[in-house]
Amino acid sequence: MWNKGKKILFGVLSALMVFGAFAPLASATNHIHVDSDTEYVQVWDGIFLTAYQESIWRQLLSDFDIVNNVESENEARFTNENQAWLDEVNTILEHFLQTVPSEHHYNLMVLLVGGNPLSRAGQMSNFFSSHSRARRNGFTTYTLRPTFSTRTFRATAANALETLRVRQWNLRPSYTAANRASLQNQFWCHFDFDFETFFFGGTWDLEVERPNVGLARTILALCNP
Repeated sequence: MWNKGKKILFGVLSALMVFGAFAPLASATNHIHVDSDTEYVQVWDGIFLTAYQESIWRQLLSDFDIVNNVESENEARFTNENQAWLDEVNTILEHFLQTVPSEHHYNLMVLLVGGNPLSRAGQMSNFFSSHSRARRNGFTTYTLRPTFSTRTFRATAANALETLRVRQWNLRPSYTAANRASLQNQFWCHFDFDFETFFFGGTWDLEVERPNVGLARTILALCNP
């Protein structure tokens, strides 16, 4: 659904970049002059943005501050009342990330959701309000309660998935490639299905032993192939 109107919004963004409609906001970090024509701003260790990129970054920080403070019981209502705005934020976020080297995406997304990239212990809590792993009904089950941002923005969900891989799945050598592929399919099924049906507040239950049947068949099985 995020592709709806994307071409139009990208065109608007390009026009804004040309005509300078995004006025740079006051920077809170170091300005570094690389040459006489370009000024770069360091927003995190090793991450430098142009003044134009920083203006979008500051707006995204402001937008995510709103999203991060939506109470779980108000998520469905907030989405219903602000769907167009959420779509716009998502499109601007995707456009912004395309202008930044991919190796910086994870740290930038952690900053947007209010986390600290240096805090290794808290990585899961950046994207999930709760998480657990237990044996249930014959399956090894990851029970995840995503944050509103993880439920709403694909870029946040992608980083949540990467955190699951690094902090959970890759630490368990007994998990086969098929196990990991199935878990990933279940994850994206929950992201798309939960959002489309506005089933907010529930958990995403990913079960290790579910077969790897591909994303399409996982969706047809309502995320439980």
